[in-house]
Amino acid sequence: VMVEIAIPDDLHSALLVIFGCTTAGVVSLMLIAMLNATFMLVAILRYDCVVREVAFSDFWRKRCDSDWRLALRCFAYGVPLFMAVLAQIGWVVFWNHEKASVYASVMVTIIAFCTIVLWFAHTDRKWSEFLLSADAKLKNPRAGML
Repeated sequence: VMVEIAIPDDLHSALLVIFGCTTAGVVSLMLIAMLNATFMLVAILRYDCVVREVAFSDFWRKRCDSDWRLALRCFAYGVPLFMAVLAQIGWVVFWNHEKASVYASVMVTIIAFCTIVLWFAHTDRKWSEFLLSADAKLKNPRAGML
């Protein structure tokens, strides 16, 4: 989307600065999340499951846990920031359109805002605490019944 956008010459300077900062923030947060997740995946794939010199829980705690938390937090902040960029793109793209520019920009902003609300009200609220908790375990209720 960013490659396709043409920024109008008469765009308000405050909108341009805010748009630039939020865009850079999204790219930075998502890059940190992606790189940390990739490096953790490589570390996990190198973990020797056959000859366990270190228990996986110790390996995870010492090697991966802090990076996992950072990656998840960066992703969790990056999603709503990305939606804010989407809302701003509506205003930047439709800035010079005489007919319905405000309506189109408002509609894009409303859709982005609703997505942010859904993210915080459902997805982030449901998963963040569980994924960041060191005590969270998935258990099979039928285990040991056979």
